[in-house]
Amino acid sequence: MIAAGSLNHRITIRAATTSVNEVGEQIESWTAVTSVWAQRMSLKLVEVNRMAGLDQAAEIKFRIRHRTDLTTLMEVEHERRRYRITSVEEVGNREATDLFVRAI
Repeated sequence: MIAAGSLNHRITIRAATTSVNEVGEQIESWTAVTSVWAQRMSLKLVEVNRMAGLDQAAEIKFRIRHRTDLTTLMEVEHERRRYRITSVEEVGNREATDLFVRAI
């Protein structure tokens, strides 16, 4: 069981949705699925190779109360920053869920 006091960061979990605009084109946007309290744990700073050279992306772990409806196709918004979910892992026997994310 997670102690309520350690869940001190509010995060929004969002999923991609597709809609059609007035000229029939499909438009992808991100829609909030849920907003939950989380514990934030910084993991490390990873160098990521990009076309323009080396860039750095922060890897963070958010621990939330147990959920089964989250996937790596979703993203997290925290303090106006967006993060791509890279892994979703169950902690213990459905005690919590860890979301491993990388800054977008």
